[in-house]
Amino acid sequence: PWADISLASPITEIRRASLNYIERVVNFVSKLDIEYIVVHLSSRQNICLEKPYSLENPCLKAAIDSAIKLDRMSYEYGIKIAVENVPSICCGNAYQIGSILDNTNNIYVCLDLGHSAYMKLRNREEFQDMSEIAREWLPVVGDRLLVLHLHGVTKRNTGIENHLELSVVSID
Repeated sequence: PWADISLASPITEIRRASLNYIERVVNFVSKLDIEYIVVHLSSRQNICLEKPYSLENPCLKAAIDSAIKLDRMSYEYGIKIAVENVPSICCGNAYQIGSILDNTNNIYVCLDLGHSAYMKLRNREEFQDMSEIAREWLPVVGDRLLVLHLHGVTKRNTGIENHLELSVVSID
């Protein structure tokens, strides 16, 4: 689940409501033969743009707080929870995901290489191919990598297109 879920919201009431909803989902899927769920620790609040590579970022603090609660849920319900690196305002870069992992024990990662390529294109950072991006991320996620999500991404005159077929990876 991700639509209207804001696990990195600096607004406590929104984050708490999001966590309550995720806990209901975790409770439900724990009764099924499902190995893991993937969540987005994200927020679209503009304040999240401040200090994106600092633990002073209010959205990163909120994401870590949510991740600690998700860590407890994972243990309590016996289901793995993976956080996906999303290309929203927060919290999908390697520093932020690494900070989340540093503060939890049982949270895993769904590494979306297409999202990382999207962020690099958006930020005008150069890269050669998806394997280069994977090599950047592997030291961050280490043995907490649970899911690898691959899809195409391309930069066009009108912007960046995401979630294309895998054969479409263009950085021109």
